[in-house]
Amino acid sequence: MLTADQVFKDFTSILPSQAIELQRLMASDSENSDEWTRWVKDCFERLGQQRGLEIRRTDSIRGESEFLFDLCWIRNSQDGYGMELVLECEWGEYLSDFRKLLHAKAPVKVLVFAWRRSEEKLAEIKNWIDRSQFKLPEEQYLIINLPDSCDVRDPVRLTFTGDIFSSQGHRRPLPETFVPLTGKAAAEFRRA
Repeated sequence: MLTADQVFKDFTSILPSQAIELQRLMASDSENSDEWTRWVKDCFERLGQQRGLEIRRTDSIRGESEFLFDLCWIRNSQDGYGMELVLECEWGEYLSDFRKLLHAKAPVKVLVFAWRRSEEKLAEIKNWIDRSQFKLPEEQYLIINLPDSCDVRDPVRLTFTGDIFSSQGHRRPLPETFVPLTGKAAAEFRRA
């Protein structure tokens, strides 16, 4: 069965190849959440395709309307049919999108956001998990925090953080993942 740890590991493993695109997004207007959302969905679409899963996603440029969530991985095989992963991206009011995840029947539920990590926001997420009445024991919530700026300790890398919550609301912080901005991306960032 798919786990949140596997998804985070897979997601962070493709980040170094995304350094130039990440630099472009960081340098662009920070209010342009559509570009960030498209980038996240593109990354998760590739990861789902690598697993041989069907992808459903919202994408106005491609003319694809939302299938319940911003993105879903669906297994459709002789072994069974169902969602393996659901994803919501939110750049502002995160709780409304997070609450949508509470209704999904999928082993991994992902919220991607870009706000400064805070214990208060993570406590709100835990509170909603605790309040949810219908849960599967094996479901996990993967909370991925995209950097809202470069790491001030090392301005040529981006820091990604994450947390995993169990269906019982137990939280486990994930190790920070650093993405070096190399080559063209690092040179452009140093000039900025």
